[in-house]
Amino acid sequence: MTGPYILALLLLYMLGLFVVAWRADRSVSAEARPRRRRLIHALSLAVLCSSLTYFGAVGIATRRGWDFIPNILGPILGIVLLYPIWRRVAVAAKRENVGSIADFLSSRYGKSRALGTLVAIVAMVSALPYIASQLITLAGAWGRVAGGSEPPLFALPIIVAALAVFAILLGARRPMLTTHSRGLVRVVAIESVVKLAGLLAVAGLGVVLLAGKAGWQPGAASLGPLADPPAITLGFLTTTLLSMVAIGSLPRQFHLTFVELEEVDDLKTARWLLPLYMGLVALAVPLIAIAGRALLDGEADMYVVCLPLKYAGLALTGLALVGGFSASASMVMVEVVALSGIISNELVLPLMTRFRLAAGRSGDIARTIVNIRRAAIVVMLLLAWGYFIAMQGNGITRLGSTALSASAQIAPALIGAVLWRRGHARGAIAGILGGIATWIYAVALPQFSPE
Repeated sequence: MTGPYILALLLLYMLGLFVVAWRADRSVSAEARPRRRRLIHALSLAVLCSSLTYFGAVGIATRRGWDFIPNILGPILGIVLLYPIWRRVAVAAKRENVGSIADFLSSRYGKSRALGTLVAIVAMVSALPYIASQLITLAGAWGRVAGGSEPPLFALPIIVAALAVFAILLGARRPMLTTHSRGLVRVVAIESVVKLAGLLAVAGLGVVLLAGKAGWQPGAASLGPLADPPAITLGFLTTTLLSMVAIGSLPRQFHLTFVELEEVDDLKTARWLLPLYMGLVALAVPLIAIAGRALLDGEADMYVVCLPLKYAGLALTGLALVGGFSASASMVMVEVVALSGIISNELVLPLMTRFRLAAGRSGDIARTIVNIRRAAIVVMLLLAWGYFIAMQGNGITRLGSTALSASAQIAPALIGAVLWRRGHARGAIAGILGGIATWIYAVALPQFSPE
């Protein structure tokens, strides 16, 4: 594939998604069709399956066997075992009409402005490595499909610009965070279907190719690390635990799970559909890893696009590339949309109010809020781009773990907000500060040290 072909394919795909979003935002049928609404909401939660799963899980399976399982098992256990907690969070979020995870924690702990500000900062810091990892995989996939090991120089600026425009058009058009963005949710749900279809199609191709490969038989030599059973180590359990709480503690997951939730009972569909979705991903990943190991050379993280590129032609390669784009783009869009609301409401607007910079007519204030959110989206993407440049030596899995462990520091305060009536803002602040200080020392700083 050439660069112009890839660009045209992705732009055409994004144009189609924008049309879907435009129609969804102007449709009133969603309220009258609860089953469809529940299905769309449940599928949107699969934004948790980002490029770290779409590309990275295959690389992990090839190199380290079943170590990819915690990232898939965690969300399944989270939605099943922690469902009573998430339902209580949903009830409280709807009752108090919150617009973000920072807003929720602030309101639950005595409307503490200090706590809301701290959560906003932690959310921003934890998001940067995650967004950077998506940019790395998108650029890498573009380079591989274009026939080289490195993406063209224009690829990353185009990707960042396209994501910024799409996020602004879908998620930063209204000042009120609690106004449901049905278009955004529907687009994310469609992207969840597309990325699953891409994974399953490539996995099916791998099975067909291995079945027709003379002399290939499943065994220790051909399966590699996947021939050994999963080892339940401390790292395995830790990653599973972090992934369990991610459905509530990650800003994008909180936004889709609770802020965009129209009816609390809609969570019931997610309770069975999300585990089914993640189970299909868990089935596809080792099949692609085994086929890639037998049929390809090179970087295992890119087996998903390299396998169809070599053996299937443009159609399936295009589907695999669009699936990977969906995995990254949906995560980045929802993340920056959620963060734009947090930044505007918890950081910028309080400062403007304090210094009396927000005075004026209501229409002017609303326009100011929208512009702040749009600027925040652009700034976060540029910061993530800078993080990407600074951290290019770090693998996507390491960046994902960095982000996940940072956002998890919010989880105890989030769970305590609905389980412990005597919880105090000072205790929540102390817990988050202690956790993030440990994260900085043990996780973040070592990344800047030469190995």
